[in-house]
Order: sequence, then C-alpha cells, then structure tokens
Amino acid sequence: PQHALPMGTAVVIRGLVGAAEHNGKTGRVLSFDGGRSRYEVSVEGGGTLFVKPQNLTQQCGVEVTALSAKPELNGKFGDVISYDGEAGRYMVLM
Repeated sequence: PQHALPMGTAVVIRGLVGAAEHNGKTGRVLSFDGGRSRYEVSVEGGGTLFVKPQNLTQQCGVEVTALSAKPELNGKFGDVISYDGEAGRYMVLM
C-alpha cells in the first residue's frame, strides 16, 4: 500500500509482548504482507520477524524545533532511535 514503509527502511522493534526479547533490536523492512497487516523485517544479528506496524519505529534523521525546556537543542540534528508510546514522544540521539 501507499502508506507502507519502503523495502530497506531501517527500523527499531518495540512493544512486542510474545517475543519481548526482540524489543530494541534494529532491522530492515523486507516487505509488507497486506493479508496479515504485518511487515517482514530482517533483524540485525540474524532472523526474520513479521511485525505489526505499531511495533516499529522508523529510524531517520530529524531537526529539533520548538523545545521550550531545552531551547539550546533547537536547530540541532539527531537520529530517531525509539518511540515512547506512553509519553507520546520520540527518543532522539543527538
């Protein structure tokens, strides 16, 4: 589908319950299985998982803007490394 992450996209796996040992691992999208509504992900270190979209965070570069608590970070660049669903915030490595 148009909204699917493209093949080769770098991702971080998060929020798995049944296979929690994979949380925090990185990988790359191999494909999207529309029938199962899951991404096939090649996990670094070996193996392949089929993962729901809500259990993946796309790794990408971002520019920090509009921070009031730490304005000195505004205009700086970093990499998204995770997402905290409870807080509704991305974790960015600066």
